[in-house]
Amino acid sequence: MKSYILHLHNQMSLLMKLQQHFEPVRAETLKLLNELYKTIEMKLPHSDDKKKDMAIYCNIGRIFLITLSPEALYYGRYVNEMNDSFLAEMVNNKEKRGSKKKICNT
Repeated sequence: MKSYILHLHNQMSLLMKLQQHFEPVRAETLKLLNELYKTIEMKLPHSDDKKKDMAIYCNIGRIFLITLSPEALYYGRYVNEMNDSFLAEMVNNKEKRGSKKKICNT
């Protein structure tokens, strides 16, 4: 039997967790854009200029992260199994190494 109240409570908890952890995860992700790009670089289409490609992809990612909000993430259904594991990994990495490593210009 499905319970509407339990379902609503679970959904509200997820939204509250997103709101609570969104800014630290976004800040860490913005710092790591270059490193993250390098992990998926081979799967993306490229021109002859690798530096230009990297700048374009990192810029697109940066704009997306800057304009994204916890509510847009939640209501836009961006959270799927892959994104959830990525976000959890980012939170765990932040806790392990702190905020001392700056890799991508913000």
